[in-house]
Amino acid sequence: MQPIRCLLLLFLILSIATHAAGQTANLGSRQGFDGDSWERLAKRAELVVETAAASDAALGVLRADLVATVVRASETQERLAGRIDRLNAQLAALGEREGGAVESPVVAARRAEISDQLDDFTDPFLISAEAIRRAESLISRIDEITEERRRKNFYTRGASPLNPSNLAATAEFLSTYTDSIAGDLSDAWTMDARQGELLGSLPASFVLAALGITLLLGGGSTLLGAAYHKFFRRHGKIPPIPSGLERLFGSFLFPLAGVTTLASAVQMLGIWSFNGSALISAVPGAAAVFFGARWIGLTLFSKDGSELVQARLGEEWSGSMKRLAGLAGSVLSLKILADSCLHSVDSISGIAAVIGFPISVLAAPILFRLGGRLSRHFSAVTADHQQTTIDETAFSVLMILAQVVAVVAPLISAIGYGIAGDYLLYPPLYTLALLGAYVSLKSLLGETILAIVRSTGVELSSAGNALTRIIVDIVLAIAALPLLAGIWGSTWTEISGFWQSAREGILLGGQRFTIGDGLALVLVFAGGCLVTALLQSFLKQTLLPNAVASPGARRAIVTGSGYAGVALSGILAVSIAGVDLTNIAIVAGALSVGIGFGLQTVVSNFVSGVILLVERPINVGDWVVAGGVSGTVKQISVRSTKIETFDRAVVVVPNSDLIANQVTNWTLGNRLGRLVLPVGVAYGTDARRVEGILIDLALQHEAVMDDPRPIVIFQRFGPDALEFELRVILSDVNFLLSARSDLNFMIEKRFAEEGISIPFPQRDIWIRNADELRNLDWPRDEGQADK
Repeated sequence: MQPIRCLLLLFLILSIATHAAGQTANLGSRQGFDGDSWERLAKRAELVVETAAASDAALGVLRADLVATVVRASETQERLAGRIDRLNAQLAALGEREGGAVESPVVAARRAEISDQLDDFTDPFLISAEAIRRAESLISRIDEITEERRRKNFYTRGASPLNPSNLAATAEFLSTYTDSIAGDLSDAWTMDARQGELLGSLPASFVLAALGITLLLGGGSTLLGAAYHKFFRRHGKIPPIPSGLERLFGSFLFPLAGVTTLASAVQMLGIWSFNGSALISAVPGAAAVFFGARWIGLTLFSKDGSELVQARLGEEWSGSMKRLAGLAGSVLSLKILADSCLHSVDSISGIAAVIGFPISVLAAPILFRLGGRLSRHFSAVTADHQQTTIDETAFSVLMILAQVVAVVAPLISAIGYGIAGDYLLYPPLYTLALLGAYVSLKSLLGETILAIVRSTGVELSSAGNALTRIIVDIVLAIAALPLLAGIWGSTWTEISGFWQSAREGILLGGQRFTIGDGLALVLVFAGGCLVTALLQSFLKQTLLPNAVASPGARRAIVTGSGYAGVALSGILAVSIAGVDLTNIAIVAGALSVGIGFGLQTVVSNFVSGVILLVERPINVGDWVVAGGVSGTVKQISVRSTKIETFDRAVVVVPNSDLIANQVTNWTLGNRLGRLVLPVGVAYGTDARRVEGILIDLALQHEAVMDDPRPIVIFQRFGPDALEFELRVILSDVNFLLSARSDLNFMIEKRFAEEGISIPFPQRDIWIRNADELRNLDWPRDEGQADK
């Protein structure tokens, strides 16, 4: 239970910090849904939308109020839905009232009471539903207005930041802005009402501030390390926390929670005007970007970080990338804080241009250097490949475009197209950050899941590892897509509209399929396959070695459980996704005829594979002879069996051949085997003496069994020798060839010592026309004498 306690403790700390950020916004939602307040807000919003004259900042505030209304109305619906369902169930239990029947007074009273309660809950439920639809429509219209303005401003030339006349207006704006914040602090000490609010909120603010400072100073990392050290002292077999997980908490989550908690503590004081409140509200977002960029740099470009940068270009390149990641986070967080100060300023005004231009000048060289150094890295990667892939080519082109954008964006911002310059400059930086976070989390989650699985004593196979990483990829990709769309300008309305369309799905064959169904299908099937892989590992490593003696039986059980698990995962995934299995059964029945004719060989092999796994006439590791192939069985699947010959060649044999044809299995029941060794000696040798020598030599070999005892058979009187056969039983037939060779060496040496000769065939050749051959005129060398 210790790891669960540690995780719960960490979750509690992070929950307190993140919950504190939204505490002020959530105060209204605790009061429930107020129809009168909503009606006033709706009328005001409809008026603003009709005139379309409000500033972007005012539209943003109005949109936030509408979103809060949707949240409160949704909470009201969720709270009332359960009560309405229970009351309807109670009415159903009372039964329907028949027209002419007289109903019991008790039942009638109870029915009336439940109906009154149902009316009390149904009216707010319907009002909340109408409010949600109305608010969503207004939000959509506000997003359309904002997007239309953004597109118009994108092509509109505004004030140039290089115009000296804009400097004075910017200085005046900054002076007014700082005076506003200073005035909030002054009023808190001078005004009695503000002093009361400040003193009342100080205790809670002090607690949050202390927690935030503790998290910032490393208290969370210390707590994490202490909890795990305590756990490891009790359970030495559990591996330590992965370095990536420790880096995630220490470099990103704990500092972010600390800054968020401090910002909440300052916000909770209740002394700030709109300017101060907007700036403080932007601090957590800026901190998330800053600490996130630092965490990505540490994860990707450290020696013990991701495999993306494994010292291919040296420590200097990695250190430079780490510094660039930190600088990018600093510039982007500064941009967030600057935008929060410009909420009341026109986006194409001289003030916005003067404040935003220096930040763009800082961000442009960072993007340029990131593009150049990443291009250098991928060039080093592609140099190892014989042929460059499409992904590598596309990424190289994108990095070149990023460098071009880094040069062009400040130039067009300098001449007055600040919005266009920002759109060209900052989305690529955020996209690179999102890509880095994706790679970092992919590696971290994969390693963490595998470490948790290994801590249970189960080792996943290569297929299980690959499946785990596929699941992580799918989850991260789904989470990253909305963020990527938002980075490149998609509004919340567009994203939510796409999501709503995806949730509604498409109609196929009278049945509707949604993206949720597809995700459920993939995730349930992948999760079932992962559970199957864990079960196979548990059976293979823990349960079966102690319960089943035969290795072949263990492999058959593991293989069978794998196929059964995959089949059950598929059926469960299809059922959860809402697919009608009746339709699948009809289609399968229609396809069975075609399968029977067109795929009969495949089906035959599949059925034969199932028979091999159930009957186990052949097991992995057996020495078999099948179809002229002799070797060791390496793998039995449902379609074929792989046999490794003694030449180290792997022969794939269809399972139907192993079932339908004769197969010799040397090691099915046991590994005992007989060796028959023919021996010939010269005529005149004492046969009994030869018998004794052969038996003595056989008993000296370690592979020959004493019981049954080796025997010597005097086969016959051959044309050239007395022919014997030495017959022995080997304890392991796999040593047949080596035992034959050893015994031959021993016999040859012993016969030589005993003076026993091993004859070889001898023939006398008679030439019938020798005289004629002698008188022939044979060619000879010059000077050679006649013979």
